[in-house]
Amino acid sequence: MTDTGDRGGYGYDPYYQQPQQNQPYQDPYTGQWVYPQPQQQPYQDPYTGQWVDPQAQHQQPQQQYYQQPPQPQQAYETGQFTTGQYDTGQFATGQQWDTGQFAAPVRTEPEPAAGPTPPPAPGEAQSRPRVTVPQQRPAQGAAVYQTEQFEFVDDAEESTDVIDWMKFTETRGERRDERRRQIRGRITALVVTLTLVIVAGVGYLFFTGKIFGSGKGGGVAASRQEIVVHLHDTAKHVSTALLITDPAAGRTSALLLPDGTGIPADEGSDSLVALGSSVDDLGNSTVRSGINSLLGSDATATWGLYTPFLQNLVDQIGGITVDANTTITVKGQTLVKPGNQTLSGAGAAAYATYQAAGEKPQARLDRFGQVLGALIKAMPQDAAAAASDITKMGAVADPSLPDATLGAILAAASTEAHKGGYSAQTLPVKASGGLDTAAAAMVQQLFGGKVTQSGDARTVARVSIVNATGDSRKQSLAEAAVTNGGFTLVPGGGSTSSKSTSVVAYTDDARAQDARTLASDLGLPASAVKKVTSAQTVDLVVTLGKDFKGS
Repeated sequence: MTDTGDRGGYGYDPYYQQPQQNQPYQDPYTGQWVYPQPQQQPYQDPYTGQWVDPQAQHQQPQQQYYQQPPQPQQAYETGQFTTGQYDTGQFATGQQWDTGQFAAPVRTEPEPAAGPTPPPAPGEAQSRPRVTVPQQRPAQGAAVYQTEQFEFVDDAEESTDVIDWMKFTETRGERRDERRRQIRGRITALVVTLTLVIVAGVGYLFFTGKIFGSGKGGGVAASRQEIVVHLHDTAKHVSTALLITDPAAGRTSALLLPDGTGIPADEGSDSLVALGSSVDDLGNSTVRSGINSLLGSDATATWGLYTPFLQNLVDQIGGITVDANTTITVKGQTLVKPGNQTLSGAGAAAYATYQAAGEKPQARLDRFGQVLGALIKAMPQDAAAAASDITKMGAVADPSLPDATLGAILAAASTEAHKGGYSAQTLPVKASGGLDTAAAAMVQQLFGGKVTQSGDARTVARVSIVNATGDSRKQSLAEAAVTNGGFTLVPGGGSTSSKSTSVVAYTDDARAQDARTLASDLGLPASAVKKVTSAQTVDLVVTLGKDFKGS
């Protein structure tokens, strides 16, 4: 076999000499010493029976690879590649390739036939298997691509883009949902506010009777109403009237009730108590029930009016006009003079509670009736305006009579008063507290009531104590004896200069027996009982002298 001078791809060299086998030699090109490996002899595999060349096993054929141009109009499942256009993932030529197709198949020389291979003759040069690669060139003008020009879409980059897009869309969605929630919340709040305003407005109009002709205020203004009015002064005197408004009949009436009017202390009780001295003790509800039981009325509310608030109300409405019958001076200032005049709040309060020395309680009750009538006429005829004035008066409203209801009643009464439909009358009552025979007809005419008290009915005697002993402790003992005896104690008798003997005075013969009973309860002799002609605000007046022992 002739040496061709081929030394591992260095080409032909005419001066190259084959080194001796297994002898070190110096490579003339690299200058390095080469130490050949000892050649091993071929042997036959005892299991397969084939000859094995150890020297050939260490020689790996050198393979050369070339890039095969992509076949046109082909698409593969392994992915898409780019040639600089990363966003589309496509070739500039519009073709899609799989990198797995670029490695050309390696062709080698045909393998020897199966069977044992005879070992080479000694000294024969060993031939290496040669790999041949077809040299193919692309067509003229065809695009040539290198392997590094192709790449898969980066999974990490794709994941980052996807995550960023998801965050972007999620953020936009959250903002959109938040805006929707805010809009819904604002719409809900607006709807609730409008609903409350509408309901409040309709309720107010309904209440005042400006729509539908009903509501609490409207019903009060359009129907008959009965209320009890109490005027309290600073001296603990109480003036009472039953106010009846009847728009259907076109009239408003005030029935004045004397202080001594006997009313049942309890529902169904035969014991009567004087009205004037029982208001503070029994309370508005019990007194109202007693009046209804006595007269057959249907009073459902009580207006408890105190003089300071009466003064505020009169000033609020600009004063009232009355035809006064006396002169009233307070702290050197004349508040009231005889004749027709406009009174301020202070003048109205003074005139309504005034009782001159020597006058009967009826005089004070008549003046109260004048002030009440003038107040009703001066009140606004609009229910809402009247209710506003009542509220500005500053008094605490009774639960049975809210400001709106009272305003509607007074507005309806004012309307009738301007038409001349207001009147005031005093209930006829005997000194004993029982009703006079004329009371039944009056009650029937005013409100269709029916009296339940006979003319012989008697109220519990009202007793006032004046201390003339000089010892304040004895007055307390006398008050206890009056209360324990079943009499009605009226406080405020005060004290006077010392007297030696005690007196139990009465004005009405019907109270003579009560006077004797009281004297006995106080431990006084029968001679202490005396009838007097001077006016008394109570049934019995006890003047305690030094003879009162209090035992």
